[in-house]
Amino acid sequence: LPTSFSTGLYLDDVERNLVERMAPEYVGALELQYEAFLGLLIKMMASHEQGKTNVIPHKFYQWLSELRRTEKDGQYLFDNLVKWAFTVVFTRSWRSPDRQYAQI
Repeated sequence: LPTSFSTGLYLDDVERNLVERMAPEYVGALELQYEAFLGLLIKMMASHEQGKTNVIPHKFYQWLSELRRTEKDGQYLFDNLVKWAFTVVFTRSWRSPDRQYAQI
């Protein structure tokens, strides 16, 4: 996998500043989608940790847990991975005609 990936979907600070002036609703919707994506991943990890589900393979869970504790250049690697994964998922998904469900 590439070490970085950007389509502009998850905006860096400069992109966000410019886009927010022109399309604040887009930035708001993007943040809601990202927060939902991050929240789901954290819930899946917590559920695995508590032994409630096996949705995440154990070795993958251990790797994600390690990334949550590992920093590089002042940022946790987990945060970078989640932003990358969010970008990949939402550049390959679309909404249903009634705009209720995301399809991947």
